[in-house]
Amino acid sequence: MNKLNILEAGIKKKIQFIEKNLLNKKDSDNHLIEKTPEYLDIISKLKKENMGMSNELEELRNEHSQDLKKIEQLLKQLSELMENDDA
Repeated sequence: MNKLNILEAGIKKKIQFIEKNLLNKKDSDNHLIEKTPEYLDIISKLKKENMGMSNELEELRNEHSQDLKKIEQLLKQLSELMENDDA
């Protein structure tokens, strides 16, 4: 009988542990279900912001490339002027 009582007590503890974990998981799942739309909105906003920043970065790269070309032309012209002054 003593072993039976010990086994019953052990089984009851395990059942309580499982029920407690299932209840916690259910609460956690409910929290996720409630927060999911908010998270999706945030993700959408961040994607839009990222796309805008990517476009802005591309524009800046193009402007930078054009500026470098202009600098090369100006340096070439300056070099030609200096050669003409030396001649």
